[in-house]
Amino acid sequence: EFPTAHRASFDTFSDAVAALRGEKVDCVIGSYTSMLNYALNDPGLALLPDRLTDEPNAIAVRKGNTELLGKLDGVLEKFKKDGTLAAIEKRWLRDSLVPYKPVKVPSHGPDAPALRVAIAADREPVCFLLNNAYAGLDCELIERVAYELGMRVEYQNMKFAGLIASLQSGKSDLIIANMIRTAERAKSVDFTTDYFTNPQ
Repeated sequence: EFPTAHRASFDTFSDAVAALRGEKVDCVIGSYTSMLNYALNDPGLALLPDRLTDEPNAIAVRKGNTELLGKLDGVLEKFKKDGTLAAIEKRWLRDSLVPYKPVKVPSHGPDAPALRVAIAADREPVCFLLNNAYAGLDCELIERVAYELGMRVEYQNMKFAGLIASLQSGKSDLIIANMIRTAERAKSVDFTTDYFTNPQ
């Protein structure tokens, strides 16, 4: 449709939106949940009404870590059946600037084993800083998962581009950061079952 178009890539959604505001790009393609928050907070931005695609979000683990993968899939299946996932989505996904209403997630103490979680905390409302703490759909979900596993979450915030390398190097146990399951990424990591359908 646009044969002379050029594509630019950015490290973060905020960098991409800044380029849009500065008229360095004409549009930004990204997660509907995150793009909506930018549009809600800036009357100069608008969302196109149609979704481009629906993408599956999943948790990524190191290749071959079948033990952790099985545990995660088990908890996700439980959360789908008992309504926990639906409640988390309802709490964090919004279409107006109503205040977020985080809930206190039970946690194990500092002596519990750590689940090292790689995130990119620039993706409101799925993973971002709220009142100086990591919050959002992905953060609440992984904190609930960790509690089910008898573990505590140890966040490792980094640029999205560094997440898979951190996992592969063994510095992180898993990635939950608005991570879309793709065939290309599946060559480098293993994915859980999908927990959220993420429009683009």
